[in-house]
Amino acid sequence: MSLRPHSMLFQGGLQLLDNQYLNDEQKDTLAIIRKGSQHLEFTLEQIIQLNKIEKGQVAVSLNEFNPLQMIADLLLEFEPVAKKKGLDLVSRVHHTGYMLEGDTTKIQQILTTLINNAIKFTENGQVVIESQLTHLNESMRWQVHIIDTGIGIEDIYFEDIFLPFFQVDSSQTREYEGIGVGLSVIKQIAQLIGASIEVSSDLGVGSQFTVTMPLRQRYQSKQQSLLQDINILYCHQDETGFEVETLQRFGANVTCHQHEQLVLDHLAEKEVAMVMFAEEVPPERVERLAKRIREHETTYRTLLIYWYPPDEERYLDDFEPGLKAAGVDYCHSATRDPRVLSRLLSKWLY
Repeated sequence: MSLRPHSMLFQGGLQLLDNQYLNDEQKDTLAIIRKGSQHLEFTLEQIIQLNKIEKGQVAVSLNEFNPLQMIADLLLEFEPVAKKKGLDLVSRVHHTGYMLEGDTTKIQQILTTLINNAIKFTENGQVVIESQLTHLNESMRWQVHIIDTGIGIEDIYFEDIFLPFFQVDSSQTREYEGIGVGLSVIKQIAQLIGASIEVSSDLGVGSQFTVTMPLRQRYQSKQQSLLQDINILYCHQDETGFEVETLQRFGANVTCHQHEQLVLDHLAEKEVAMVMFAEEVPPERVERLAKRIREHETTYRTLLIYWYPPDEERYLDDFEPGLKAAGVDYCHSATRDPRVLSRLLSKWLY
């Protein structure tokens, strides 16, 4: 049975009371009633959800999502709440963009509950959302750490906090509203989607909740065969990043060089299908090296691609003509989306 009709009736009644003729004391009383009503509705919905999970009435629905975008959306949602309490909401993302497959609604509910709790039980300092992705044999492991500088939890309660209706019996926690359903619900949801939640904490110092989720990478088999056994030379100036990692996942053999002469030496010794210039390589250097590559070509012609920084799009007309004249085949803004990269490479190569 849904609580929504009864809730709407009650909320409608409260709205009828909310008018300009109420004095300040009456308005404060009404605000307390409204807040209590919303909290009660949310709690009852959680209890119903917990009951459905235990009865096996909740299904897992897989869809495509980008973990980077999910983290960004969570930051956008909770930043005003954290700012209101004078807290810093910080993200530490140790990966680039990927398209994964999972139950986004349930993943969002888990992360939302943990972030909300972290902010609620933290009075000073910060809440950190840390995200890590690890490649496994046939899947990806997404690990999200929610770290706070809040009141902390005694280690004897680490298991109990996930029990329905359990509350730490301490004067430190009595001021925080709630009846202890949220963590129990997300623990059950995590188990439902094959994820795990672990906690570590120091009383009076802070807590860290870690969610570990095994997820499938979207279009993985198709991607792996896109550049199977194709040789690519990647010319960069600083560290290699998203492009190299993604090209390797597409099946390509990627060789990386920073120095121009090493690039030319490699091309003289081995045939490559494509030379890519990373976005941090200045256009003038790309133009100079492209000319030298074309001058030294004999039996075959390699494809030359320049990934320019997205914020340089407005200057494209200034440097693209010179690059094209030097022999660069395609100039495109650097992308962090594997699907976009896959589509572009398919168009350019085949």
